[in-house]
Amino acid sequence: ERHRRNRNASMYEADPIIDLRTGVSSLIPLPTPKEYQNGYDKKTGSPNTYSDLIQFIEETISKAHTTSKTCALRKELNTGLYLDYLAVMAIVQGKDHVRKNYFMSLQKDASGEHRWEFYPWDLDLTFGCLYTDEHLTLCNTFTHTDDPFFGRLPAGVNVTYPMTTAFNLLIDTVLKDKELLKETEKRICNMLKSNFWQKQILNLIKAYEEALLPEISSDTWDRNKSVDEFKKAVAEVRSFVSLRSQHLTKLFHCPQ
Repeated sequence: ERHRRNRNASMYEADPIIDLRTGVSSLIPLPTPKEYQNGYDKKTGSPNTYSDLIQFIEETISKAHTTSKTCALRKELNTGLYLDYLAVMAIVQGKDHVRKNYFMSLQKDASGEHRWEFYPWDLDLTFGCLYTDEHLTLCNTFTHTDDPFFGRLPAGVNVTYPMTTAFNLLIDTVLKDKELLKETEKRICNMLKSNFWQKQILNLIKAYEEALLPEISSDTWDRNKSVDEFKKAVAEVRSFVSLRSQHLTKLFHCPQ
């Protein structure tokens, strides 16, 4: 409501109740309405129909992907906000928003047109923290050089269901459009130069560190078993901000 959004509009959560590796919530066409219900939890809007979601995926996203023509997609997607979304996920190295952990809602934009918007959540796999099958846990490895556009379709892989590849049809469709790809890269460069990423994010990390320090020793459930281990982890987050910025600046030839 603060952002002038309608809380009663259609909103879906990508929250598959079946095997995540099927790609059921990767915005790909599915065989029956039942599969859509398995992949997307409808939070608000008419509870008995998924017709708006199905239309968006099958008639808009899928056709745009097949034809490489994004005109209709741009009319149904709040494109500017979605490019911001992709840019932020690229900067923080988000990898968990491809097959789950996002909301989508059909909202009115500033011009009064209904367009789909996307909102990420559950962002533990960011800032260098990864999940690995080898360890079956989080943050045993650290990297700042992962693909900023994770979720694109690998070469030679067809869109089908079930889809075992970590892939998102909308991400791939948008980034296949050279104009939208270039605009996303531009937004990444601008965000990296922003006061928030240059200064405020480091102040935020420091503030959280100071607030959490007193709780670390007494919290037996915490991932960090000691204050020193916690401080080392915080230093890793802080280093990610600098290292990721340097990596993306070089990768996208951002103006200095």
